[in-house]
Amino acid sequence: MKKILSSLYISPGLLMLFLFFLLAPRSFHGQSGGTVVAKAGDITITKEEFKKRYEFIPHVRTDDGFDSTSFKKNFLLTLIAEKLLAQSASKDGFEQLQNFRAAMENLTNVYLRDALYKKEILDKIVISDSAFIQGQLRRMRTIRTKFIFSQDKEEIEKIYSLLTMGAPFDSILAVRPEKNEQKEAAEVTFGTMNEKMENVIYGTETGNFTPPVELAEGWYICNIYSAATKMELDRGEKSQVEKTIKARIEDELYRAFNKKYFRGIIINADRNIVEKLYAVIMDYLNTNKFNLAKDSRGNYKIGEADIPHIKSSFSTGELN
Repeated sequence: MKKILSSLYISPGLLMLFLFFLLAPRSFHGQSGGTVVAKAGDITITKEEFKKRYEFIPHVRTDDGFDSTSFKKNFLLTLIAEKLLAQSASKDGFEQLQNFRAAMENLTNVYLRDALYKKEILDKIVISDSAFIQGQLRRMRTIRTKFIFSQDKEEIEKIYSLLTMGAPFDSILAVRPEKNEQKEAAEVTFGTMNEKMENVIYGTETGNFTPPVELAEGWYICNIYSAATKMELDRGEKSQVEKTIKARIEDELYRAFNKKYFRGIIINADRNIVEKLYAVIMDYLNTNKFNLAKDSRGNYKIGEADIPHIKSSFSTGELN
């Protein structure tokens, strides 16, 4: 065993993760009772454990067919090696190492967090028939639109007033900086924009413009140029509608949970620094929104590469 292990290299991080599963309580492996299919030292592998572990892993197939018997045999050998490594690690006192105990605690917290998230968020997601029907109807319509944007409430209200008095939308947009990112009207449909904006756009008739809509980054007025409608959705489109509704409900439940959980918690911070940080991040998003990646919900993602650019807006004293 030592000879075999001496020829292997396992990174410390991977070793800690691996040992977490190996040295976890026996109940984690589900070895009590059942038909024994193999033994590794004084540890047994039951038929039930083998079945659960086997069904949990991906099964790689090839064009020449899939030899399940050979695959199961190799997998059983892997389980035996796992048990032997667990025994060796336990004998050498690996579970008492500070790094392992810290990794164990962190992973335990991860599982507890995931269990809490499932209980308080995922298990409470219910998609009503009316929401699904509305989502499908909206998905069947593709709307062409352009927008006027301002971070100044007074300015956007003046623009809206001009529009209501008959000023052409395109004429106002033509002299504004946001025209540069709108050479052509954008085609939007269900799930491709902020839900609040979506509700207003789908409630506006073709040829009209929306009232000012306030989002986190500022105010928008959208003009609806045209709308194309399809007769039905395919299976993939219906699935996407369901995913969008689920993601929105999940986000709403998550925000409600955070609001309830953090109620009454006071955080002391420098107001000026916090306000500046907000302004810097929003400015960075507006400047780079066409270059930033988005998550499955359409939210912009800021990564490690973006942090230095944001930090450069602060002095050494502010950062300290």
